[in-house]
Amino acid sequence: ENSDLIANIISVVALFPFKNSTAFEHGQTLDFGRPLIPNSELEAFYFAATPFIKYPDLFRCTNTAKTILHLIPISRKEMEFKLKYGIDAFLDLMGKHGVEPFMDLRRKSCI
Repeated sequence: ENSDLIANIISVVALFPFKNSTAFEHGQTLDFGRPLIPNSELEAFYFAATPFIKYPDLFRCTNTAKTILHLIPISRKEMEFKLKYGIDAFLDLMGKHGVEPFMDLRRKSCI
């Protein structure tokens, strides 16, 4: 059930740039506009550069890829914090609270 939900969320987010003639970049946020799942404090996403991809290997497979981004669910308050104080302060906040860069839809907000 959780993997189907995550796949659905990723497909919605992946379609967004095509529908809106835009692209996502490291450090951007996307407001989902509602809790990602019922009773979740998380309702936005942070796009992070991923340490898990070996870029030379990726670019051998495709000539159009520019980067791969890691999708991290965040709360509205965390998103507002990032917008107000910047990426470095936001990442420090996440680190201080031990937030792992995974699709944890049930974690509590750091703020």
